[in-house]
Amino acid sequence: MSPEPDPIFADSNVWIYQYDGRDPRKQSLACGLIDRLTETQELVASFQVAREVMSALRTVRPGRPAMSEADAWRIVERGVLPVVRHVETAESHAVAHRVRERYGLSVYDSFIVAA
Repeated sequence: MSPEPDPIFADSNVWIYQYDGRDPRKQSLACGLIDRLTETQELVASFQVAREVMSALRTVRPGRPAMSEADAWRIVERGVLPVVRHVETAESHAVAHRVRERYGLSVYDSFIVAA
């Protein structure tokens, strides 16, 4: 029996680049990375990443229109949520708070680090 692969955490930007055609190189790299990590079952994310992806895809950016609610949800539901391995608890919120205090990260980034 082979050992289970180490999990690799994909930040929200990797997910978002898959659907942002403004930089084809980044889009191609993100698609390839997500595909490879999904195949090897190494890919993990957090609920914070799911929230950030949903928000970013629904936000208009220069050169990129906002996605519909239904399309953005479909991406989160089929892509991000199946690889969420960290369930938020009161303790994970406390860890995020300590991370934020110690390293001066944003609220959102501290939740990603805590995951």
